[in-house]
Amino acid sequence: MLEASRLGFTLSVTIHYLFPMITIGGFFWLMVQSFSDRVFQYKRDLYRLLFFVVVGITTGYVLKWHFSTYWPGYLGIVAEAFDPLLSLEAMLSIGGFILFTGLYVLGWKKKSKTLVRLSSIGFVITTLISSVIIVSVNSWMQYPSGVQLVQGPLGTRLEFDTLTEVFWSPSYPTRLAHTLIGALMLGITFQAVISKRWNSKPMIFLLVLWVAQFLIGHRHAAESYAFQPEKFAAFEGHGSTYSPADLWLFPGVNEKYNVRLSGMTSYLLYNDANHPVAGTDAWKEEFLTDKAEGVFQSYHLMVLAHFGVLGLLVLGLLLKKRKFKFVSALPWTIFALLLLANFSGWYTTEWGRQPWLIRGILKTSDALQNDAEIWPYTGVLYSILATIVPSAIFLGFKKRLLGA
Repeated sequence: MLEASRLGFTLSVTIHYLFPMITIGGFFWLMVQSFSDRVFQYKRDLYRLLFFVVVGITTGYVLKWHFSTYWPGYLGIVAEAFDPLLSLEAMLSIGGFILFTGLYVLGWKKKSKTLVRLSSIGFVITTLISSVIIVSVNSWMQYPSGVQLVQGPLGTRLEFDTLTEVFWSPSYPTRLAHTLIGALMLGITFQAVISKRWNSKPMIFLLVLWVAQFLIGHRHAAESYAFQPEKFAAFEGHGSTYSPADLWLFPGVNEKYNVRLSGMTSYLLYNDANHPVAGTDAWKEEFLTDKAEGVFQSYHLMVLAHFGVLGLLVLGLLLKKRKFKFVSALPWTIFALLLLANFSGWYTTEWGRQPWLIRGILKTSDALQNDAEIWPYTGVLYSILATIVPSAIFLGFKKRLLGA
């Protein structure tokens, strides 16, 4: 039951994860485009993004159903702190999208550049508010701060010291920046490709974002070692209790088909290739993920995909005026690699913290409703329906909405 429920939830989140990531970057792209001379030519972009918003909301409610149905142990502990926060996020997000959609359409009809531009800024702010709250909750689950476990007559509960400390956990700022840049790169690429406005400008901007992501990603890895060293050890495939850590370059765990840079992980963490680093053998089994091989592979797949994007961006800029056939496939290839990098990073994070739902406080198995008389993959079916139904409605009204 536990494994089936975990897998069902993983598949449901996988379906949901794509939509908010595209809308975050997509609305930023829309805002930038609205400040061009062709401010009234992006109606299709807006309705396309609103479709992703709707599907993100419907699949998001399936995740809420998952928690209430299969993981009541989690809700019982965190509801006091996070129910008001998540309710506020839902209210502000839905309200913001409705408000700024109305303003955008009004501005478009009245040919008011000011209204269109203000509403496009409003869309970006709305997505940021949602991101700030959701990433905060996830970051706290990775490294819970500002709380203590209290044993009471009704069982174990969490006592929250200050909600500020809970909201602003130590790894939160870097995790938020890492997530937002990944979403920006993915959403911008999708919008530029699907709208056939792929040129040197988005490629240069993506290169700037790539450099920022590289620097923030390095800091994120260092913070992972500081706050979740057992998970970091799984990232790097480092098993020794306390010794210099090597760097493996490829996802495969078979040494025969991999390349190892001796002491490079230690050097990246401490600027010293001989500095010892805690490995998985230093931790009790209850803290170690049961997906260690998958974590190692997904982490290195994320890094390889990220560098693949760099190579293709540079290649695209060098060959932008050439007529090679493969050049036309570069944008979609870059989007596919960004998609792979984002999903791999998410799997790395979520698999890596198992068996904990809230690290050091609540195990996934303890949060599970073992007597739930529901098929474990019901949520997956709901997520598929939550994607298909809005898609069918959107396609049915596409001509009326887009004027096509």
